Amino acid sequence: MIVNLPYLLHLLASKQLQWSMMGPVNVGARAHRSGKWKLTTQEFPFVFYPPYESGSAYVITGDLIHELFVTAEYVPHIFVDDVYVTGILGRILGVNHVMHRGFAFWHSRAPTVCDIVLNRVVAGTKMTPTLLRNIWSQLQNPTCPVSIPVTVSFIVSYSAYSSDRPIQIKFQ
Repeated sequence: MIVNLPYLLHLLASKQLQWSMMGPVNVGARAHRSGKWKLTTQEFPFVFYPPYESGSAYVITGDLIHELFVTAEYVPHIFVDDVYVTGILGRILGVNHVMHRGFAFWHSRAPTVCDIVLNRVVAGTKMTPTLLRNIWSQLQNPTCPVSIPVTVSFIVSYSAYSSDRPIQIKFQ
């Protein structure tokens, strides 16, 4: 995997997030009842997972770390770690889920040098040692077309999980 550290640091400094998780947010995902990610109704009795971040990289703000740890001592564990930590524990704690493009998702392709230079990627997967060496070499003298980034913000309320409290997800 590769992390665009300058871009990630820029995002963290500009957003000044608190009580938040940022990354590829999954909304309305069904609990799997068969296959590799199977959970029984005893393990997870709901049809849909709460909104959760998944993938090889996401951000959890520092003010949540201790609270997640303490809360996990009282909430039965499930093996689907992204759902458990960012979804179930996140729901209990009322965290803000901030969707931001550029975090690798399971269907994402390997990033290019231009994806990194133009800040289209925060974190990328499907990297091989050869691809990592090539990208590192190309980063010394990139030749990418210049583009003007555009940011659109809006808020979606979602409350399909088993709680009356709606959760806000910010897409940027």
